Amino acid sequence: MTDRTHAIVLRVYPYSRTSHVVIWLSPALGRMVTLVKGALRPKSRFLGQYDLFYTCELVYYTRERNGIHILKECSPINYRPGLRDRWRSAMTASYAAELANRTSVPGPDHQGLFALTGHLLDHLNTNPPTAALVSWFEIRWMGQLGWAPQLTGCTACNKGLTGQTNAWFNPAWGGLKCPDCAGHSNSTDTWQLTPDLLAILRSWQDTPHPDTPAKTFCHPTQVLALQAFLGSILDYHLDLQTASRSMVMDLLKPDRTRRTEQPCVAP
Repeated sequence: MTDRTHAIVLRVYPYSRTSHVVIWLSPALGRMVTLVKGALRPKSRFLGQYDLFYTCELVYYTRERNGIHILKECSPINYRPGLRDRWRSAMTASYAAELANRTSVPGPDHQGLFALTGHLLDHLNTNPPTAALVSWFEIRWMGQLGWAPQLTGCTACNKGLTGQTNAWFNPAWGGLKCPDCAGHSNSTDTWQLTPDLLAILRSWQDTPHPDTPAKTFCHPTQVLALQAFLGSILDYHLDLQTASRSMVMDLLKPDRTRRTEQPCVAP
């Protein structure tokens, strides 16, 4: 039986001397794996039809037994050539692809993850990466997977947390606690979030496209706090510590950027 879908290339690796295994993110099937037979032969019809970060239209033979489908036809829809010329953008895209590969699962209804990944790759195709862009992508990704922290009120007493009130967060709580409910927690997994950080995170949770977050210029202390906060959530839910995330965070750390020294304010 054949089927058809659009998909983004997340990973390509050799299967034999002439074939590839390709991992994709599809809106209809989630994370899917295809075997591309004869991909490396000189006259293969697949030459130049797929590569990392391409969006393609696929026709494939479904294989339910081992989950590896057989690719029949492949037509590129979006090449994103800018990711071949800008190594910083390519490194950031690689982290996004690794996050998608390691956290998405086979199954229907991945339209949100597919659209989010496509928006990020399209932005990186024509724009340089920023620390704010990566943090926006992570919190939006968490929201699509159901891990988004609850940032509107105290999870213990339901008190609203707005204005100039600090709040405390622990990944095990799944959300914030007000100062009264948090007590005097000395846990290394508990984070104090200041009003400016809360405003930024809340804004990004509700922003579906990367253009505005990417232009958010943050003070170095804000950048580091956001990266550590979001990293703690990834570690808690997935025990996920990827080399690509560490490299991207090092690449975009404040002392390597030429941004304003003024703190950012969420729109």
